Amino acid sequence: MQCKNSWELALNLSKNYVKKPYHFHEVIINFDKKEGFYQGNSLGIALSLSFLEQILMFYNPTYLIKIKEQTALTGGITETGKVLSTSEEIIKQKVANVFYSELNSFVLPKCDEPFANYKLNQLKLKYPNRNLKLILVDDINDVLNRRDVVDIQKQKLIVRSAKFIKKNWLSAAATLIFSILFAYLYVLDLDDNPNSIGADGNAIYIKNKNGKVLWKINSIVTPYALQTKYFIKKVKIVDINNDGVNEVISCLADYDITKTLNYIATQNILTCFDKTKKIVWTYQFKDYVKTSTNNLDNKYGSNNILDTITFCGE
Repeated sequence: MQCKNSWELALNLSKNYVKKPYHFHEVIINFDKKEGFYQGNSLGIALSLSFLEQILMFYNPTYLIKIKEQTALTGGITETGKVLSTSEEIIKQKVANVFYSELNSFVLPKCDEPFANYKLNQLKLKYPNRNLKLILVDDINDVLNRRDVVDIQKQKLIVRSAKFIKKNWLSAAATLIFSILFAYLYVLDLDDNPNSIGADGNAIYIKNKNGKVLWKINSIVTPYALQTKYFIKKVKIVDINNDGVNEVISCLADYDITKTLNYIATQNILTCFDKTKKIVWTYQFKDYVKTSTNNLDNKYGSNNILDTITFCGE
């Protein structure tokens, strides 16, 4: 019964540090020595604190508790945290046992104070230089509030993270892989360098190297051009200034642009766009040629782009 009371008490106390502890736990109690045995309920305080210490270590919250070394504890405890008496004879025996040990502090029920002090005073008559502090408690909060018995420390974030990764290395590895993957996909989405083209009947689409559409040229593409992919001769992607960022040269009349520039949509205009579809330059063929035998007016334009050359640095 005492084991159950101590466990229920420790689990309730842990809720001050852990938001949502699990409903079910596997609890194993063992002793350092193989011949150890447990009778009665006097292990209650020590067991409750040990349970709480281990629960917090398991959940790895911001705060941890640790029982101070060189401290002995005795006294049964209820599920609500009330400390129970151990009886006169037993407390006297335990004071004697702790007195002849190397421990410095002894936590015991306050209701056993007269018997404990009586025994301690008897022992000090023989060994006056032995200093043993008796710490008297009524309930579990009296114990938790004693920094000379229980140490409550705040964990650094980096320490908590390291413990979490060590305990959940498989989940952490999976999370890291997914984080890298999502970051990679996010970077792919941010790629705004023109690399390829596609088309449907109403536009030619400028895409990055991953096939994401960056923007489009609003111009009719005939079924024949779609079927034969003839539209690829209308647009050329080239780095005109060797800066590592591509530009787009088009001989199609983008309807939006012809309206803006007051060009005639049916006339082909040679246009150079940057990666954001901002116009770098445009050229509309208006050359007029006259010879002794023939006059060539300016009703012509560019239908295909075969290649580009650099002339005078342009």
